[in-house]
Amino acid sequence: MTDSKKKYSAIPVIAALLVALACGAFCGVSFAVADEQASSGDTNYYLPVFQTSDVHGYLADISGDNPLYLLAYIADKVNDVRGSGESLRKDKAILLDSGDIYQGNTLSSLSKGNPMSAAYAAMGYDAVTIGNHEFDWGIETTIDADQTMMDYRLGELVGVNSIPVVASNIYKNNEKITFAKDYIILEKTAIDTEGREATVRVAVIGFVSDYKDEILNERFTGAGYRVSLDFAALNALAQSLESSGAADATIVLSHEDASIIANGLGAGSVVDLVLGGHSHDSLSGKTSANLVYIQPECYGVAYTYCELAFTVNEGDAVFAGIKDANYVSTVADKTRLVKSEANANELDASIVAISDVAINAAKDIFDTKIGHIVVDAPKNVFIEGSGGRASVAGNWDCSIIARIGAAEIGMYNGGGVRTSFVIDPETGKRDITIADIYTMMPFSNKVYTYEITYEELLSVLNYSMSEEGKALFTNMVGIDCLFKDGVVVALVTSSDERIYYKGTWLDGWRDKKVRVAINEYMATTDPLADEGIHNPFIAWTSTSRFINSDYIDNEQAIVVLTQEGQDNGGLLSIDTQAHFVNADYPLYQLIRLIDEVGEFRAQIAEEYPAADAKVMFAYELAKALVMLGIDDEESVDATYKALYDAYQEALIDVYGTVYNIITVDGEEPSSLSHWRKGSEQNLVIVLDAEVSDDEILEHFVGLYDDETELVRDVDYTIARGSVIVTVMASVLDAMESNIHILHFTFDNGSATLFLDILDADAPDPSTDDDDPVDPVPYIPGLFDGILFWWNIVCGLLIVTLVSFMAIALGNRRNTSEVEETEKE
Repeated sequence: MTDSKKKYSAIPVIAALLVALACGAFCGVSFAVADEQASSGDTNYYLPVFQTSDVHGYLADISGDNPLYLLAYIADKVNDVRGSGESLRKDKAILLDSGDIYQGNTLSSLSKGNPMSAAYAAMGYDAVTIGNHEFDWGIETTIDADQTMMDYRLGELVGVNSIPVVASNIYKNNEKITFAKDYIILEKTAIDTEGREATVRVAVIGFVSDYKDEILNERFTGAGYRVSLDFAALNALAQSLESSGAADATIVLSHEDASIIANGLGAGSVVDLVLGGHSHDSLSGKTSANLVYIQPECYGVAYTYCELAFTVNEGDAVFAGIKDANYVSTVADKTRLVKSEANANELDASIVAISDVAINAAKDIFDTKIGHIVVDAPKNVFIEGSGGRASVAGNWDCSIIARIGAAEIGMYNGGGVRTSFVIDPETGKRDITIADIYTMMPFSNKVYTYEITYEELLSVLNYSMSEEGKALFTNMVGIDCLFKDGVVVALVTSSDERIYYKGTWLDGWRDKKVRVAINEYMATTDPLADEGIHNPFIAWTSTSRFINSDYIDNEQAIVVLTQEGQDNGGLLSIDTQAHFVNADYPLYQLIRLIDEVGEFRAQIAEEYPAADAKVMFAYELAKALVMLGIDDEESVDATYKALYDAYQEALIDVYGTVYNIITVDGEEPSSLSHWRKGSEQNLVIVLDAEVSDDEILEHFVGLYDDETELVRDVDYTIARGSVIVTVMASVLDAMESNIHILHFTFDNGSATLFLDILDADAPDPSTDDDDPVDPVPYIPGLFDGILFWWNIVCGLLIVTLVSFMAIALGNRRNTSEVEETEKE
């Protein structure tokens, strides 16, 4: 009850944290929370709570040589509390799940979730809530009309699943859904340290996130469903259950990040615990109002555990706090998950048996090899130059979709890229099976094919520049889309043909037709259905642009990849290039330089007309070359050099003397630059460093001996991947040493400049000093080398002289001895 809840003490929290750290091998990361009274001794009764979330069909992990029995392991830990066989007491613990149960792993997908329903029934879950992926196959297939999980049929194993489904904030046609309960009341037994028991009542309220944008339109929004994120109503429901005496404690079971729900409930909530999911992250913490929240990672690799503490006052249970709110890794030691005699006490036998039925039923499919790949295809490693969106795994999905739809262009959403493939370093390849395809494309989406103009394709790509559009149109093959500042700059075909640049179309490409293939989720989802820019494919589906949606992605992927494997000796090709954004192609570097020079001219045109005039001709020539589509290497190189040289001269006019430094990543310097004291111009240094477009320089250091600040200004020129550094003339004038080394450090390397400080009246050390852009070649260690060889030469001369003297003295001695002998 609310009036008996205590504030948490800092001392037991710190102690619990220390215990959690000490148990790091058992728990992934833990945040232990304990009420002062709940940890004080014999007056408290404890009720354990277990939770899973986002299991996504991972009854077992079958990706390796031996299945890893994930749910069997979790079931065993639950039964360590509940007991088993005749001693089983389900009332001694609570077991809950936060949704996304069935869809994702081949074991479950092939049997439409039946193995998961059978396993959850055998494990005796007390309740589950509804995840967005429960709608993937149609909500009527995963939840029965009696507000319970789907019944199951798995081989000869047939059963009725009576686990209740709770969700208080889903509506259909503005009325509460009838296939889920708002909440349930669990009557459980809490036990103190001496084994005494107390009956407690725990309310479990279902509450989901507004995941309409993550479900196919026709299966959610288009079918009349909506989610209401009404935290006031949620608090009111919890308050009514506790104040009426129906519940002694309240748990919110949510398919949403647990911290979001806990903080949304606010400071006055009577809710005692929030169990979350959906984000696939393990979380454990509490809000500023001391509301505890926890959730496990996805795919069965973790579960959560805590204990609800109660006191008993004249026979009534009173909630006293929460103890040991942790998330626990199931894969910290994977050897515990393998079926063996040694692991008999680690894995629940009944769940192992259900897992084996599912594995054996699909064994032939699992073992059917389609072909092999010879490059890694990670899903969460972005291809360099893609602006943080394209992955090799995403490219593969796009290519497969394009082939299914017989389309030139294939697109895929980032969230739909579900798995990574890594080649074996010993064999240099990785076999691909039918099971892998179901893992790649677990949702059985239809493939939607459209025929649109390139101008309409451009509208899709500009839409993809928005946050909502990027979530849908994340990966693409078949065309290069180049963008800057959220606007598409250029389009280039897969054959390197330039068809669009900054508002201008070439050779009739604007109205030319192109076939595009996307998955059903992308074709039917509109993240901004009520405002902003809309997904253009939504409207096109009801027009002549729409060709068909006759194929299911995973089923047809097996067909096209099997054929490819047969045609190519088993080799399955994967595109590893960035296409959707910033893909390099002939002329692209020139286009980037044109953009940079254009910005430079806009800044200097009025104040430095002479400098602008130096750039203008080469700038217009380069633009004309791009627009004409001239792409021979010689013309591109010559144009680039002409524009670059003109740009450098203009920089000198505007900023002062400019030196290129080609030393990067600690290599020996290859140039010696000169500075004449008394010059009024600052030194501008251009570092030709390979710096990625999305990298920001965190620090750029160059200090004189007395730690006087050296660098006045730093300009990271993203368009050319270089850095311009301005060094103050006053500091350079103050330098006393003849040769000064300036060392600059940045994120991905370093650069070194050897600077020769000359007196105002000193002779020119180089005949090429008139051209500061092309410094005099410098031989590392030249002066030390001259001294070294001078010493060697002098030494040899001395040795030679000594040798001659020794020989001369020796001859004289021998002559004297002979003379003496003759005298005798």
